[in-house]
Amino acid sequence: MFVLGAFPGAINVVGWMAVNTYCAIVQGNFRNNHAGCHSIADMAQVVGGPWLKEVMGILFLVTWAIASASGIVGSSVALNALSNHALCTNYFLIIATIIIFILASVRKFEKIAWLTWAGFLSIYIAIFIVV
Repeated sequence: MFVLGAFPGAINVVGWMAVNTYCAIVQGNFRNNHAGCHSIADMAQVVGGPWLKEVMGILFLVTWAIASASGIVGSSVALNALSNHALCTNYFLIIATIIIFILASVRKFEKIAWLTWAGFLSIYIAIFIVV
């Protein structure tokens, strides 16, 4: 947004939102037409066979590892604002890892629906603090 400016940045955000929505609709329609598909890997098996399913499964594992690492480091940096000591940073990394491990171990979305509202409220409040 800093480089693009307000109006081009808003168009960029709306454009990416439109692409994301279109892809979600295509995936939803594909899933509705193929009852056995429960993930992108299952969809890849329908399209490209078992080999493509394994490739997509590996890509998902890598993606989740990167997303988890991003959350752990981001949480550690946020908590490190409380202290500048290097040992605290390591402890904050351990605490964030344990919390993310516990939350990621939940197998059903309905058990963690409250996290969606907590995330929404934190982002909503952060936007109003910045603006």
